[in-house]
Amino acid sequence: MKLTSSEFATTMSHFHRAEIGRMAGWRDRLDRTSNWAITVVAAMLSVSLSTPSAHHGVLLFAMLLITLLLWIEARRYRFFDVYRARVRQFERYY
Repeated sequence: MKLTSSEFATTMSHFHRAEIGRMAGWRDRLDRTSNWAITVVAAMLSVSLSTPSAHHGVLLFAMLLITLLLWIEARRYRFFDVYRARVRQFERYY
């Protein structure tokens, strides 16, 4: 089935909008992970430095949580990069 030029333009505009939406969704997920990492660091520092008798193992636990959040963010960034590359390719060649 051959598309006319107006049908092709309509199809491509819908495809572009969908890809932009996917890219924005992954960017939002990246922002959420960064916000959680900042919150965890602030909370753990607040807990560990609040009193002289506070256990310093809290900082080790915080380091493990930050490592987990870093791993999650790296995985999410790979997906975001795929959608960003698809959008850039679409914008460059169509």
